Amino acid sequence: MAASTSKHARLLKNVDQAAPQPRAPKKSAATKSAAAKAPSSAKANVPKHAKANLAGAVITRQTSLTKPARLEMRTSAEMRVLLGRAAAYSGRTVTDFVLASAQEAAMRTIQDHEIIRLSSEDSLKFANALTSTNRKPNANLVKAAKAYKKTVGA
Repeated sequence: MAASTSKHARLLKNVDQAAPQPRAPKKSAATKSAAAKAPSSAKANVPKHAKANLAGAVITRQTSLTKPARLEMRTSAEMRVLLGRAAAYSGRTVTDFVLASAQEAAMRTIQDHEIIRLSSEDSLKFANALTSTNRKPNANLVKAAKAYKKTVGA
């Protein structure tokens, strides 16, 4: 346990020493020549196949399901330090921490939009409505059933 604690303390010390300096993206020879030919308003750092979302993250096209896709984002120095501290406390790299946190948030958002939660009372009402035998089909349902029988020949 002491080794784990010292590891966290060391990571925190490294993160707290100074905010990371922004790095300029590496440019290939092809990118440099294309940037020289492109007008100054063109986004030289974003590949043609990439899309920038509203938050400024650049998402590149995934060419294969087995090949990892790249996701890049810009953030403030304060946010980088905050993420570094949180990652150090959890014993992860910043990349692992951000990906895990983003995955949790994505799953929660998808569940909030795709899963219907009913109270026990509403659940019983729904089940009773589905299994009720005293309901007569409306005119549209009768018409659809006749069309189906005519098409299928049943």
